[in-house]
Amino acid sequence: MQKENMMTRRMCFGMMAVAVVASVLGGIAGAVLVRPAAVDAQTGIYTAREFRMIGPDGSVRGVFKTLADGQAVVVLFDGSGNSRVWMRAPVSGESAVAIAVNEKTPVAVLSANPGGPGWIAMYDSTGYATWQAP
Repeated sequence: MQKENMMTRRMCFGMMAVAVVASVLGGIAGAVLVRPAAVDAQTGIYTAREFRMIGPDGSVRGVFKTLADGQAVVVLFDGSGNSRVWMRAPVSGESAVAIAVNEKTPVAVLSANPGGPGWIAMYDSTGYATWQAP
């Protein structure tokens, strides 16, 4: 009976030792094989046609992209997915920044024209111009 208990203890300690060694080796292998590449945002250059800001719920809250005609556009969306703020910088010509009630109804637009004077306009919620300069 005493010999049987000794064998059981040795087997138990042996299995525990094997489990510890396997765990350590598995952790090392996982760290070496699955390690993501380091990214240095301070000095890196990242190229894309579009960047997206995603909210906590996964919805798109902002887009920074280049259109097919070369125009750069930044659009910010509200929680319902309506565009509320947008900026555009064309390849040439007039640039603009707008704040909107919804996608089709701006309430304020600021425009800069390199070939002439810029302008600013305010609109009511129906899209009717209430003030403009110059």
